[in-house]
Amino acid sequence: MDSDSLEGSPSEESNRLAPLKSDAASAGTPFNSNSDQQSSTFIIRNNDLETYEINLQSAALAEQCAKRKNATAAVEAVKLLRSMSHPDTVAYNTVLKVLAKLSPYKTDGRQSAASLALSILSEMKDLYQQQLAANQKGYTRMADNGSLSEAASAQGAPRIHVKPNVRSYSTVMDALARNGKVESAEQAEALLAELHDAYYETDDWAMQP
Repeated sequence: MDSDSLEGSPSEESNRLAPLKSDAASAGTPFNSNSDQQSSTFIIRNNDLETYEINLQSAALAEQCAKRKNATAAVEAVKLLRSMSHPDTVAYNTVLKVLAKLSPYKTDGRQSAASLALSILSEMKDLYQQQLAANQKGYTRMADNGSLSEAASAQGAPRIHVKPNVRSYSTVMDALARNGKVESAEQAEALLAELHDAYYETDDWAMQP
């Protein structure tokens, strides 16, 4: 399956963030009210807009790698990811796409694009587990403590920004397939098995192969 056709693309994120873009004037100026709830909303919107803008830059770099094997563009995409204060699934998937387009070449003269893609997917999985634990802990605290501040209640439990999905896995498998090595083929096969297991264990449509 072509990973470009799956969910989680920058264009779909653009649709999701359309209301935020229309509120850009508000996001760039202080709120008239000093309420904790509006302050929390202001912070969240600024974070989303920052992530959205950087994701667009990464998507442009992916196009450069698609047209010509541009290692510099791949390195720049990874730097953009590292510069984000709140990277999300789209950010990670876009960088994975850049690396898949670069494969089988190397990113910096040492590490192959496929190897780096595999490492970034592992990072995504670790981040998801960390954010999921924080999210569940936040909801438990809210349920057990009825005296949370207005700001804490308005903000809610910590959000889950990064969650690997079928697009993440298929893009890394694409990078491994382009690598043309037996070891890479075995790694891709292991990822496919992991994806199947995750889907059948959780019934999560985002993991459906």
